Amino acid sequence: MTLRASWIDGNGKKTNDLEIDNRVCDCCQTDAVMTNSGPIVVYRDRSETEIRDISIAKFKNEKWSSH
Repeated sequence: MTLRASWIDGNGKKTNDLEIDNRVCDCCQTDAVMTNSGPIVVYRDRSETEIRDISIAKFKNEKWSSH
């Protein structure tokens, strides 16, 4: 399962679609919040060996960065 983000303009038109992470847990909840410096997403990431851990992604300078 992947984690993706889209922007929707005032007319309801999708203006952007970006992949945040290409491998996330498919049973855990994702949470997002808008801050003064942009959106932040918290989710459960998943490695190729099925190790799962909490990850944070921030949208800054027109791209998503994970921490």
